[in-house]
Amino acid sequence: MNKNTVGMLAFGVLLINTIVYILGLFNIGGTILPLVSQILLIIVVLGAAWDYVRKLSQTWKVIYYIIAILVIVSFILGESNIL
Repeated sequence: MNKNTVGMLAFGVLLINTIVYILGLFNIGGTILPLVSQILLIIVVLGAAWDYVRKLSQTWKVIYYIIAILVIVSFILGESNIL
């Protein structure tokens, strides 16, 4: 994942979280925006972490894959506060 993609996704997360926050101030909820924001946040964090880990030893890559799987599974099971 290149830096432009990570930056674009990070900005998207920031934008969506701002919208969700403003809607929350007016007690407007029930939208899909928090879910989209969480998915984008996971993508950004995993992408940035992979850019760092791919230059390291195989041990760190295995640790990355284990953590990535745990993050994705926890998101699917509803425990999205792992990040």
